[in-house]
Amino acid sequence: MRPILLLLSLCLIQLCFGQNLPTLTTEQLKEDTEIFENYLRQVHPGLYWYNDSSEVNEMFAQLRNSINQPMTATEFYRQLAPVIANVKCGHTWLNMPRPWWTKLDNGNYRLPFNVFLEDEKTIISHDFTADSVLTLGWELVSMNDVALSEIRKTLASKMPRDGYNETFTKYIISGNFWKYYQTFYPLSETVTIVVKNPETQEEQIFQLDCITSKEVGQLFTERYKTNKPRPPLAFYKKLEQPNTGYLYIRTFSSGWLKSEGIKYKKFLEESFITIQQEGIETLIIDLRYNGGGNDSYGSTLCQYLLNEPFDYFEKMELVTRKFPYKKYRDTRYLGLVAPFMFKKVDDSGKYYIKAHTPLKKQSPKKEVFTGKVIVLTNGSTFSTSADVCATLYNYKRATFVGEEVGGGYYGNNSAITTSLTLPNTNLTVRVPIVRYYNPVDKKEWYGRGVKPDFPVPVMYEDIRNKKDRVMEKALEIRE
Repeated sequence: MRPILLLLSLCLIQLCFGQNLPTLTTEQLKEDTEIFENYLRQVHPGLYWYNDSSEVNEMFAQLRNSINQPMTATEFYRQLAPVIANVKCGHTWLNMPRPWWTKLDNGNYRLPFNVFLEDEKTIISHDFTADSVLTLGWELVSMNDVALSEIRKTLASKMPRDGYNETFTKYIISGNFWKYYQTFYPLSETVTIVVKNPETQEEQIFQLDCITSKEVGQLFTERYKTNKPRPPLAFYKKLEQPNTGYLYIRTFSSGWLKSEGIKYKKFLEESFITIQQEGIETLIIDLRYNGGGNDSYGSTLCQYLLNEPFDYFEKMELVTRKFPYKKYRDTRYLGLVAPFMFKKVDDSGKYYIKAHTPLKKQSPKKEVFTGKVIVLTNGSTFSTSADVCATLYNYKRATFVGEEVGGGYYGNNSAITTSLTLPNTNLTVRVPIVRYYNPVDKKEWYGRGVKPDFPVPVMYEDIRNKKDRVMEKALEIRE
């Protein structure tokens, strides 16, 4: 499964061709619409997971009906984005060509501030105005006469997610707010905002000039960057609290871990040997912001936490071994190797992966930890890390603290991902081809992620004051 940070680096909104976008004919747009619909219908393994056939048919019918006049690629993108969101798959993304992203990045379109999304409020978290006129911690009320509540609702309706999850989209929007705003609202080099003092409710209005991304990078370094080194992507340490250990895993991506010289399986083995030697009774595992990665890395972690044989995945399913539009997609080899990789085992018309380690019955490691396990989660706990949480919850092996997990409790669509570039607009749709089934059963969590036993929302003031209330709660309940 692909880590969400890698997914985001590949899938940032990238529009097309510069500010004066060429207008495409209705016939060109209809051709791209047909290819887009056919590809999703033929390839996506989860198209009918959260939508029945009538809902899918209606979704595409509305899309086809909306293509009734010439449009720019940007306008066409805005028609397709809600369809991608309604697929309800956090691994399915719609991208625009890089030339517009370069234009957006190099032009004066970067909002001169960052925001942090709390449950209902949007908070100014960084100020990049020339004279530092904004007050950090104040609430952003409106932009260009549109209420932030409406802007957030609009953006959320365009964002991919697993099922009906809301915490995942909050982090996606928060981290890329300016890009999404300039995408779904008129592109502008200025913005008028209303901000509110959270204590006095006093409101102020500012008309601000947008700047370039390079300027923001320079200002961020000058105003906010510290010399404190970033922690490793994975580490274990014993805490000051008696018999308490802390295991931090920021990613399950083999490439990212190797980039820091971390050999994952060796790291886990050495960590759990140390945990045994130190007599640890409570282990806190931090999976916040872990966007996933290698699915076998998740099952391996669970082998150190479950002391009886267990099931990790129930099955891995595909809807086809034939992938259309070869000249438009990147994985041109896939049609050649698919018959050897994916086997048809019943009459349902589906295909299945059989020879994959996480599908087998999993056995505990000899260094298995049998003490109390507390897992820290948030909306960026996604994909493989969400599967780890689902397994530990299903086997009643952990207590969860933080926010609802961003990835689906029942599984997701991921593994191999194909990219199809539409020939006229050059939009690219990224479609996973494998549906993962987790062997779980909790109907009220259908379309949701693992929900914490101890909910602790992340607040801007906590981040600003370097206060980790999630960790504090974990330490409070560790005994």
